[in-house]
Amino acid sequence: MLGESISGHQWKSAYFRDNPLVGKIWSSREKAFVSLNSVFSELEKAQFVLLGEIHTNKDHHLLQAQFLAAIAKSAKKAPRLVVEMIDESFQPLLNEYRSANPTDTQGLGNILKWEKRGWGKWENYQPIFDVAYQYKLEIFSGNLDRDDVRRIGRGGAKSLKVTEKNKFALDVPFSEQQSKLLNDMLFESHCKMVPRTALSPMKLVQQVRDGIMANQMLDAPAGSTAVLIAGNGHTRLDWATPRILRARAPEAKIISVAFVEVTGDDKMPQDYEAPSADKWPVYDYMYFTPKSEIKDQCAELIKRFKKKKK
Repeated sequence: MLGESISGHQWKSAYFRDNPLVGKIWSSREKAFVSLNSVFSELEKAQFVLLGEIHTNKDHHLLQAQFLAAIAKSAKKAPRLVVEMIDESFQPLLNEYRSANPTDTQGLGNILKWEKRGWGKWENYQPIFDVAYQYKLEIFSGNLDRDDVRRIGRGGAKSLKVTEKNKFALDVPFSEQQSKLLNDMLFESHCKMVPRTALSPMKLVQQVRDGIMANQMLDAPAGSTAVLIAGNGHTRLDWATPRILRARAPEAKIISVAFVEVTGDDKMPQDYEAPSADKWPVYDYMYFTPKSEIKDQCAELIKRFKKKKK
């Protein structure tokens, strides 16, 4: 039986609002729909919370802000916020701006070059930062600089310094099944246009990004919760950032919440459960929302590839 939808949120995304899953939260462990309050109660016990998203979905960012506020309200110590969309080199700029503008998040998007770097409209993400400012949360970068991404993508593991290998947690074991599923995800996300033999650099960059996010979370002060805002690919429990968190802090409670866009046809939660690379579910919770865009991603990717060849 389908659970009751969660009221109080006015959807911004236009597509498939009539899907019966919209507004419901599915617990992958309990195999049941659960209430928002029960999820918040679990978040209070967690040392690490990962809030996954589809980058283009405004509803996801509003809900992430709601979750972050709930965590901050119940926390004994101010949580640490780690954000995938902030590159390492922007950390000093963020700190400087915040010091000079302790209550104003409006200009932060320009300082972080948010829209220029392809993260969409700043106003979509701003509610998350409003909450961080309101509760005086530390905000940390969770991503490589783009020059480093290019260097690692072109040079592979040989381009990494010893200190970088430690920083990126590349010593944490990666099983054959984890490797296979990550390769499959990269192959599918590139519309099967990139030969599997060429996926190794992409896989390494993905692992490196997971390592940066994990280490930023692990550096949170003792007794505080670390919260990650990132794409759903980085918040998977089986082969992404949580894999490193488990290795470095095996006793810590980790919770991953994925905000998931529904489709027009799939109307059961099991339709959205991806295969897992190990004993862990892919996410602890899936919070279903309408879809923000209807685009043929593969057609757009083909256009980009053709432009590059010209």
